[in-house]
Amino acid sequence: MSPISVVIPSLDGSALLAAFLPDLFAGLEAVAGDHQVVVVDNGSSDDTAAMLGARFPAVERVALDANHGFAAAVNAGLERVRHPWVLSLNNDIRVEADFLAPLLEATQEAALFAAVPRILLPSFGGRTESVMEAAFADGFVNFSQPGLAVKGPSFDEPRPVFFAVGGCGLYHTERLRALGGFDADYHPFYWEDIDLGHRAWRRGWTVRYVPASVVHHRHRGTIGARYSPDEVLRALLKNQLLFHWKNLHDPALLAAHLDGIVLRVLDEDVRGERTFLEALVLALDEADRMLAKRAAEAAHTGAVPFAQQDVTADLEP
Repeated sequence: MSPISVVIPSLDGSALLAAFLPDLFAGLEAVAGDHQVVVVDNGSSDDTAAMLGARFPAVERVALDANHGFAAAVNAGLERVRHPWVLSLNNDIRVEADFLAPLLEATQEAALFAAVPRILLPSFGGRTESVMEAAFADGFVNFSQPGLAVKGPSFDEPRPVFFAVGGCGLYHTERLRALGGFDADYHPFYWEDIDLGHRAWRRGWTVRYVPASVVHHRHRGTIGARYSPDEVLRALLKNQLLFHWKNLHDPALLAAHLDGIVLRVLDEDVRGERTFLEALVLALDEADRMLAKRAAEAAHTGAVPFAQQDVTADLEP
């Protein structure tokens, strides 16, 4: 089996890195190879640099001048990657000792773009986070995580999934680079991994869930410490809108999406809320960059695994 590179974006994550890097190195050592670990320090103000130098000298540290968001940090690490497969890994993920071999076995699939392990959420009773399904309804592409509905580990069989969770996914390095890495216009976080999976499927590549590989996610260990719930929700909704404006091309689906925007604004107004409207304003301010990418995405027509085939004419030829 070939060695892999690991890219870990981190913002003020010294304590998380100190806690979880030993498990990562143990997991890497279980598979022989000259593995590479890169920590992208996203403008941290804590002792990340000193801690890594003292405790983990084998780690390559990339220092950014400020917090540029998740996607930009992973892309900065991608520039350093020297192996054919790269693991994007949150600093709040604990891997099990034998997590790597099943992921590498999955790479034998010729068209594979990404493999995602069984990601368990201790804060959700050990439920499975990484089985991702998607469907178009009420004017929006929405994704669901059926594994979160079942207490404890679930979904024991490998299967194709819509996308690999950016917090822990093994990617084909050259295919990831061909897509330009994660789209940093989904700032500061969320939907960049969904967009990446969608673009991969459209190019005829595949994304595979590998339940024999197990990791544990301290959910929002970094995001929750720095952003309020309202800020997180606004970012999620803003980037959901940007995803549609970049990736929806069928006129009927676009019309349904515009109707869906109006209905959500009206529904929010009735309830005396403004979160979606605020997200819409933020998305409109950033729309030009996404709209400029539409033509390149329209040229690809590979099948995307949607749960509701009859409403995805644009996405499932």
